Amino acid sequence: MTENWNLTGTYFEACNCSVPCPCIFKSPPTDGICTVMIGWHIDSGQFGDTILDGLNVVHMVHVPGLMVDGGWRLARYIDDRGDDAQQKALSAIFSGDAGGPMAIARHLVEEVVGERHVGITYRAEGRSKSLAIPDIADMEMSDIEGKEAGPVKIVNSPMGVVSRVAKTVSRSSVLHYSDYDMHWEISDKNGYHSPFDYAGP
Repeated sequence: MTENWNLTGTYFEACNCSVPCPCIFKSPPTDGICTVMIGWHIDSGQFGDTILDGLNVVHMVHVPGLMVDGGWRLARYIDDRGDDAQQKALSAIFSGDAGGPMAIARHLVEEVVGERHVGITYRAEGRSKSLAIPDIADMEMSDIEGKEAGPVKIVNSPMGVVSRVAKTVSRSSVLHYSDYDMHWEISDKNGYHSPFDYAGP
């Protein structure tokens, strides 16, 4: 029987699309393909009796066209600060094996090219966010200010795990990634972040 689990924290992503990324509207990516870093920082969570507070997970994804058409190639990175039980729990959750929201999108993934346990440093300072995986990835992004006070937000987008949560629109100053056969150097492109609250099965 699958363990009950729940996670809350911050979801964030940066990609190669112009701002705002059209993929969340089920439209073609700006450049015809999508290369996207998707990350989760867990503030509070557990998988059965295993506590997952403070850990991070990152997916690096290449999509050949419309995201909803599938064909995703995905590399998964799990925080190496977790012990064996925590890493196994995060792998089960974010692969979709443990049910919940991740299971909804697993049919879109054509290939998981690998899963690594790595150091992941995530920082949120004011309206800026950054992530680093030594020798593999760096990302920095800052929120885009709206006409009125506060950043630009998008709510009820047709593409996403939880559409009712507003996505804050950001712009990346850098998205560097090099691992497996995927190598990206991206700047001045789209970013999003939002709170998340997932549970399963």
